[in-house]
Amino acid sequence: MYTGGAAYSMLSIRTEFNLPFDLAFKYLTVPFLAASVLFVLKRPELFFKSRDLEKWRQLLFAIMLGGFLTLISGPYVALANALLPPQRTIIVEGHIIEKFLAGKHGESSVIVLDTKNAYGKPYRFELSRKAYERTQIGDRYRNLLRQGGLGFVYKWRQQRNNEAPTR
Repeated sequence: MYTGGAAYSMLSIRTEFNLPFDLAFKYLTVPFLAASVLFVLKRPELFFKSRDLEKWRQLLFAIMLGGFLTLISGPYVALANALLPPQRTIIVEGHIIEKFLAGKHGESSVIVLDTKNAYGKPYRFELSRKAYERTQIGDRYRNLLRQGGLGFVYKWRQQRNNEAPTR
């Protein structure tokens, strides 16, 4: 069920490239690891047939569980951002200062802008391959987006695409 909600959120919300995963890693790793370790060590019978399993194996399992929860939490960060107040509409615009292909086989076509997001980092957006190929360094990019309760911008995938790289 936890992964089903993550899949729904990933398919429904477009955000800055990888930002929800970055925030999940930064803010949720320690709480998830701590909660997993405490829970597994206190209630090992929920996870193991034998309550007498060595503590180091229980600890290793707890760390793996905490890591897994952190890895799949990015979409929930995006969903929380889209649902929590305050919500406002903003125009994100700037010049493209970098382009790169991300992923093992270059599945993601990413641009980087000269303007900064709420976290002080340059905006990074994934474009369709066609739009990416039309853009050049120095082109102006403009997009009408929502800024959510956690401060970063997003768009529901059903919304019309207002992104406009121009020269």
